[in-house]
Amino acid sequence: MTTLLEEDNVISLRTAFVFDDEDVVSFKLVPSASQSLTLGSTFHGRKVLASQDYAWLCRHQRSVSEEMKLMDGFACMQQNLRPLLFNKPPIFRLVWTDSGNGVALYLNGEPWAFIDEKTHQGFSKGVFKHLFDDFPWNQELFEKEFKK
Repeated sequence: MTTLLEEDNVISLRTAFVFDDEDVVSFKLVPSASQSLTLGSTFHGRKVLASQDYAWLCRHQRSVSEEMKLMDGFACMQQNLRPLLFNKPPIFRLVWTDSGNGVALYLNGEPWAFIDEKTHQGFSKGVFKHLFDDFPWNQELFEKEFKK
């Protein structure tokens, strides 16, 4: 797994990550060390709740035959993610809420994903529809949280 971005927030002491596992690209916000004492599982040495504070960004585009095989295969999370192919490395930028407990991710200048600080739920333009813990983009919530 490759870390494409890692940024700490000086207010909340939380860290945002963008990971690429060669199949899917994900966005994760992990708690500060003091917050992690009260949470469950471990993620890169920090305790977090698995279903909170993350969003899928996209998946790597496959060849035409591999795309067809994926869509015709058993139902899986990758079928619900937008395939992207980058001609050059993407540019990521983060915008944090004032508290540092919510964060928006811009992909090549476009708002692409965010973590809602109230619900800890992630939203992404790379997700086609709500499925399990995956949530598609919510423009109204994004503007409420990040366009103040």
